[in-house]
Amino acid sequence: MKYPEITAEIERIRSKAMATSVGSKAECLDLIWRTMQESAANGPPRDVYQGAELWLKATGQLVTKQEVVTNQTIDIEWSQPVADGDE
Repeated sequence: MKYPEITAEIERIRSKAMATSVGSKAECLDLIWRTMQESAANGPPRDVYQGAELWLKATGQLVTKQEVVTNQTIDIEWSQPVADGDE
């Protein structure tokens, strides 16, 4: 756009709308938790499993496997734990 004031105002409105529509992380986690509990009480097991998976991913307790492909050399250091008195 050729009017920077208008572009800035549009961006301000967009970011304000996005911030209010998404909610905080705590609110989202609370919604996931409540939905999962409701599914556990009333829903089919599949919904409970999907809710539990979503909860675990959202809280960082479950990481989806990802394949990493590289053509770079990776150096790995191996160390042995030090037993008491072997320092």
